[in-house]
Amino acid sequence: MNTPRLALATTVWKRPELTRIVLAYYGEIRRRLADQIDLVLLAVGSEGAHSRKPCEEAGFHYIEHENEPVTYKWNRVIQEAQRYSPEGMVLVNSDDLVSMELFPAFLDCFRRGLDYVGLKGTDIIDLMSLQFGTWPGYEASFMKFRIGEPAGCGRGFSKRLLEKTNWRLWPPVPKKNSSMDFWCTQFVKLWGFEPRAFTMAELGVRAVQIKTDCNITTLNRLPLTDVGRGEQAFHLLEGIVGPEFTEQFRDLQRELAPAPGHAAPYHYSSASRDPIHSIEEIPVSPEHGCTVTWMKAMREAVLGEERP
Repeated sequence: MNTPRLALATTVWKRPELTRIVLAYYGEIRRRLADQIDLVLLAVGSEGAHSRKPCEEAGFHYIEHENEPVTYKWNRVIQEAQRYSPEGMVLVNSDDLVSMELFPAFLDCFRRGLDYVGLKGTDIIDLMSLQFGTWPGYEASFMKFRIGEPAGCGRGFSKRLLEKTNWRLWPPVPKKNSSMDFWCTQFVKLWGFEPRAFTMAELGVRAVQIKTDCNITTLNRLPLTDVGRGEQAFHLLEGIVGPEFTEQFRDLQRELAPAPGHAAPYHYSSASRDPIHSIEEIPVSPEHGCTVTWMKAMREAVLGEERP
């Protein structure tokens, strides 16, 4: 019997030390899964040899593409996956770590007819301060219109979905460098696919987002549960990546650690965040423009194409 094939895709940009560890971890996952799943590793970078070298050393097939717009960069690596004809593919960012169990779990989902799957929430670690917590998903967010949407860390798409969207997961417009998960979901919905999000416990998997180049304000924007700080962050990591990779994260943390007392304790306040229940309620901003206008442009671009 042929070994089932899945593709894992990521994009890389800057943060070479973190990227090297994350890529090597997935290279190890590929080796450990070899008897169950043929996991094709794909990466797209934008820094020439600086990004190519760590990708290829970890066993990734590497593609070079300009960094912006990021939606085009992601679509480029997804289109590359078509060459390998996988049953589905998993997207991770270069600061995302998912446990090995996620891949057979997603393969099972695809074979049961679920085409767009992901996790409701993930753990998050700020490696500089060793503050950590669990983000439970959009149910706990002020963005109520996103309830049911998977987190960006480790999302899966079936071959059936990818063939219908011409092996793209973002629209030609808007050309975006932010809100990537939102626009991916909206694009996929236009093709008739609804997301299905599971808790980590439901699938028996773990996932964590590693933050290194942001301050605690970023974590303060998220309603985290089970918040902690210190050595427990490494215990959380070890439960996902094992002792060898945890030691590599320890070494990286020593390089990144701020001066004592530099990082403030985690504190989330939703007082100024009124719930947003629909896309039409999203305020216009200089960064994101008018979401409703972008949605209209995306619909026109997609509906104007010849469907596969």
